[in-house]
Amino acid sequence: MRNLLVSWCLLLCTALLAYAAPVNIDAIDKTTYDNLVKYAKFAAAAYETNSKCKKPLGLGVDNGPALRFDLNGTQGYLVIDDKAKEVILSFEGTFSPKDILTDIQFWRTALKTASYSDPKASVHAGFQKAWLVIEKTIMDTAARFVKEKKGYKWTIVGHSLGGAIAEYASLAIKAKYPDLKLTEYTYGAPRAGNDVWVKDLEKVVGANNIYRDIVPTMLGHWLGYKHPGTEYWQFKEPSSPENVKKCQGGEDPSCSSQYHIAGLTISFDHMAQFGVSFWTNPLKPEKSLCPVG
Repeated sequence: MRNLLVSWCLLLCTALLAYAAPVNIDAIDKTTYDNLVKYAKFAAAAYETNSKCKKPLGLGVDNGPALRFDLNGTQGYLVIDDKAKEVILSFEGTFSPKDILTDIQFWRTALKTASYSDPKASVHAGFQKAWLVIEKTIMDTAARFVKEKKGYKWTIVGHSLGGAIAEYASLAIKAKYPDLKLTEYTYGAPRAGNDVWVKDLEKVVGANNIYRDIVPTMLGHWLGYKHPGTEYWQFKEPSSPENVKKCQGGEDPSCSSQYHIAGLTISFDHMAQFGVSFWTNPLKPEKSLCPVG
């Protein structure tokens, strides 16, 4: 037993040292970094869309959410930023017992939705179910605003479980509207499907996916899961362009995928990324429930 404890301590210390090891990179540009921070805030705001605030958003967006949804555990909002000519769709992550039940349905099933199917792609059963309950609402809303807000860019965001659902939404909307300018930002998103799923997502969307904590490593390669690219990895604090690395693809061994055993340290990062705290509203300095527009 003593030898086992010593071995475990050595293993944990090695993981901690590896996590703290310096990473030699070229800093990302300020515009890229600012966008990572901006959309992290919109992802975090999804946790509070059920508050009584008329405008649970900030960042200069004059409008309140054009759509709020909460269907069988899948929650989020859609907001129109007319100044930036942008539609932002945000999905909430794991927050309730229903969400946990979704997360633990980790067996894979064929990708089959009304918007996009591929018999060779296998995906997380729970994440697909979470998308299916909201798919019609999202696609009907997309049809409306693609027409009403012609020429607007679309940005799909989500944290944790919400990041996985954001991948489905991005794939579905971009597949239906291939000329639409669409970008995806996910934060702490778990792996959601196999290599065919990744190829489909990258081919149709060309997504940016951000992850670096325990959640993205839990559904491992041994279960047949993979991440799409491109990963922007904040490898140490404080959050700054100098401390963020642009990785190669979605499974760069020099980025977050190298951590398989350091969950005790990197799990804390799941609650705050790029200086943004999830599960509290980051859009007002006081982080109250009702940020200003």
